[in-house]
Amino acid sequence: MDTLQLFADYLRIEEGHAERTINAYVKDVKRFRNWLDTEIKDNLPPLWTEVDARHIRAYLSHLQPGKAYTRRIISSLVVWFDYLVGVEKIRQTNPAREIKKPKLPKRNPSALTVEDTRRIIRAAEEHSRPSERLRNYSLIGFVVGSGLRRAETSNLAFRDITFQNALPYSVRVIGKGNKEREVVLAATAQTALYQWLNFRQRLLLELPPSAERDAVWIIPAGPHKGKRMSPGAIYRVVRTYSEKAGIEIERVFKGEKIKVSARPHILRHTWFTEGARNGANLRTLADQGGQSSLENLLTYVRVVNKDREAMASVMPDFYGEQGPKSVESIPEVSSGQLDKLWSSLSKEEKLKLLSKS
Repeated sequence: MDTLQLFADYLRIEEGHAERTINAYVKDVKRFRNWLDTEIKDNLPPLWTEVDARHIRAYLSHLQPGKAYTRRIISSLVVWFDYLVGVEKIRQTNPAREIKKPKLPKRNPSALTVEDTRRIIRAAEEHSRPSERLRNYSLIGFVVGSGLRRAETSNLAFRDITFQNALPYSVRVIGKGNKEREVVLAATAQTALYQWLNFRQRLLLELPPSAERDAVWIIPAGPHKGKRMSPGAIYRVVRTYSEKAGIEIERVFKGEKIKVSARPHILRHTWFTEGARNGANLRTLADQGGQSSLENLLTYVRVVNKDREAMASVMPDFYGEQGPKSVESIPEVSSGQLDKLWSSLSKEEKLKLLSKS
């Protein structure tokens, strides 16, 4: 068994990484190895024990990737060389840790309005093939109503569902880093899952022996009938009916603004944003969404005008003992001053303020 396969097995078994993450790491390491083997002309290609930071910098200079992809390559190589140092023990140092990751510009995550989300759900109901209509309609409602990642949705098994009064109440999820959590379902996700499970129960009677009967989200028709929906299949369903509904999200790609249709992670952003906007406790929101750090959670919570006002209204409680004041009683503060003050707070102070808002 080659070292890369052992590396992949280590990430899977010992670190609990998702398959998509493992595949990305392995692909990045392979590409770097191929470049070392073909582009180093002056000498023999270096062994892994001989690679240093100069090789990595030369590789990045050759590729000239964008900032986000540069960060990913560096992260992949950090994990790889950590493995060679700590597990294989064929190196003493990690050269990738000498490379500084470029900073990404901060941007608010894209989220849909409630009406745009409803348009996508209606498009799935109106434009799906009859054999897939209920599955697609229910799937989109479940994703936006539960906040699950597409891989988590794909991996969901019937045994992971807890019922109360014959309705789906919660689901057990194995998320990033092999961390387990129980997600209590909102009404939209409950309804979506209930109607799909009723149809799925009848569908099971028609499935071949090879069907994945414990998988919640399965393919209802065609040559792959009864197979578990992959994360890619879930991605395509959301993208297709976002396009049918005419929903576009503005993104920045290589410095230019482009418009793309909604994706599953946009529905996840929407779940976080609506939860925060409607007063959900942020600690609970982070727990239910599988977010372990405050900084990650804050990327989902857009600082819209209402949120700025809510933050301003609790500032006097933070500085003194007078208690909270109304927004009207606070002198006018510019958004730039608020941003500067917000940046100066610690993670714990930010969480305390946001939990009150």
